[in-house]
Amino acid sequence: MFEMNNFVIAGQFFLVIAGELILIFVAVSFLIGMLTEYLPPSRIRDFLSNKLTWVQYLLGAGLGAITPFCSCSTVPITAGLLKGGVPFGPTMAFLFSSPVLNPIIIALLLSLLGYKVTAVYVVITFFGSMVAAALLSKLEM
Repeated sequence: MFEMNNFVIAGQFFLVIAGELILIFVAVSFLIGMLTEYLPPSRIRDFLSNKLTWVQYLLGAGLGAITPFCSCSTVPITAGLLKGGVPFGPTMAFLFSSPVLNPIIIALLLSLLGYKVTAVYVVITFFGSMVAAALLSKLEM
């Protein structure tokens, strides 16, 4: 039932995927470092400070939606934003929307499921990320 060849193939697959993910993580970490160097969180905080609360959430979720990042790169960005004093709610809206609404996922959904399903997905996840972030902010997490 289980042959030694299956374990060798599984091991090779693991090593290839692990190597690719390590390279991607290092490259993304470098890009995030460059991004935070040239676009410091204080600029984002200053930009958001003059806006209404719901606009802050909208901008946070919108920034998350247009960034082509997975959760591996979204978490360091979120930590940097919080460390830079960006408000908690909009940062959480960014954190929630970034991995689920990136352009790659939207393109895949469009090609696989069509416009209607993709539109419903985008609307629900976009506003859902805003509502979840507002709820966490109200609960003073």
